[in-house]
Amino acid sequence: MNAQQNSLALLNYKFKLSRTPEVEYRAQTVSIPGLSLGAVDVPTQLGLRVPYGGNLAYDDLTLTFLVGEELKDYLEIHNWMNSIGHPNSLSQYPSKESSIVSDISVMILNSAMRPIINVRFTDAFPISISSIDFDSTLSEVQYAQATATFRYNRFYFDEI
Repeated sequence: MNAQQNSLALLNYKFKLSRTPEVEYRAQTVSIPGLSLGAVDVPTQLGLRVPYGGNLAYDDLTLTFLVGEELKDYLEIHNWMNSIGHPNSLSQYPSKESSIVSDISVMILNSAMRPIINVRFTDAFPISISSIDFDSTLSEVQYAQATATFRYNRFYFDEI
């Protein structure tokens, strides 16, 4: 007899950046990216065209997070991007300890908040981070959010 399965709750997850395990990202939204498989039609001797699978194309990984009061989470991504794309000095270039790429994990939790699947993104790096817009005309406190977008080599679903 099959036990009834619970539906996957979209709020049961944790985001981790291997590069900085001490920095906590208070993720608001994260999407498991889509992927597409290109197809190539190959002609046969009979004049038919037979489709074959081509290259996989992965969508970008996008994370929206609450920015911490000391901006450690935001600055980590900002400084990482600067070290890759536009360092001010040789000391800002990534060293062996702080590589250009990092693995990212999105831990999916079950209804009891226990990890069930780890979505592991390999060789990821940031390609954008949004602005933080301050506004002194607000009538109530609102907390800063930022959105970071990452490229990566591929991703895997690791059972726990």
